[in-house]
Amino acid sequence: MIFKVVTLAVIPIKESVTIRETLPMHVACHCAILGYVYSDLRIHWTIDNKVWRDYGITVPIAVNVDHIPAVNRSHHGTWRCVAQQVDLNFKWTTNVIRVKVLAPPNWRTYLMEDKLTRPIFGWMPSEEFVAYSALAMIIFLICCILICSILHIRFRESLKINATRKGKRARFATGKNTTEHTFVKTEDENASFTPANSKSLHGTYNVQSRVKDSKIHTNVNQSKPRSTKVINKWSRKLFNKTGSLRKDWNSKFKSTRDETLERMNLITKSDPDK
Repeated sequence: MIFKVVTLAVIPIKESVTIRETLPMHVACHCAILGYVYSDLRIHWTIDNKVWRDYGITVPIAVNVDHIPAVNRSHHGTWRCVAQQVDLNFKWTTNVIRVKVLAPPNWRTYLMEDKLTRPIFGWMPSEEFVAYSALAMIIFLICCILICSILHIRFRESLKINATRKGKRARFATGKNTTEHTFVKTEDENASFTPANSKSLHGTYNVQSRVKDSKIHTNVNQSKPRSTKVINKWSRKLFNKTGSLRKDWNSKFKSTRDETLERMNLITKSDPDK
């Protein structure tokens, strides 16, 4: 036969529950065992010795656990669950909880409390420190992205410049070989020069000079490559040399014709009968 039941509730030194506003919370009274011994129990919760919720006379197992959908500042303090048998004047404290309510959650608190970011931001002392640290990290990432983008663009431009230089060198080498070939061919033609083909050669160079003049007028605003300048230089030299050869041939032809006329006159004078 049971005469009296004694309960033991340990009052914690530190906060047993730390929670932020607007978050849900469960509180357990641990009074269900008294319902098996006593009846007509009156159960209520107190916060800092002020009644928070009074269930009245009820079955302990029905109110053993209570749910709070959104915690606020009024829930901060020391919670006590009290069970009372009014007829026998018995009173038990079945549970004591220290609840610490913090400010509502925000992006800074999520960084401090989330499992993934807690190793980075969890040790920081305040939310302001977290905000400044996050801003510094964002600026650092933006600077890294900008620097990498600039280096990538410069690298691409250097590749284009190197390709352009290689193309110019190849065109210059091709133009130089063509100029040397043309010069050798011109020397061979000058060595085999005869009065019979001087007129055709002179006409060919007149056509070439007219074509060159038309090209100069159409490309007046364009920069000439080095190979074109070299070709034009050798072409002018060749044209001047051909002109001098043509003049020499004309002078020789005139002297030969004068000598022939003089000889014919002498023959005519020496033989008047004929």
